Amino acid sequence: MKLTGKCPKCGSEQVVRCVNRYMDGEPVLRGGMMDAPAAIDFYVCRSCGYMEPWLSPEELESRVLDYWEKQNGK
Repeated sequence: MKLTGKCPKCGSEQVVRCVNRYMDGEPVLRGGMMDAPAAIDFYVCRSCGYMEPWLSPEELESRVLDYWEKQNGK
């Protein structure tokens, strides 16, 4: 949906982007990978409700990849 602007489930082109959302201030990535809030861009189909979460390139670089490198001693 992010790249095509089209819902992969129903084919609708009525896709809405919700930028930099947090889930009630809670960390959205857990389980040893990361335990800090990360802003996520959500792509939501207005026709069927299908939703895809995407980390912004900034969040991916500054939080997730840095965290993994520290965990792996790099």
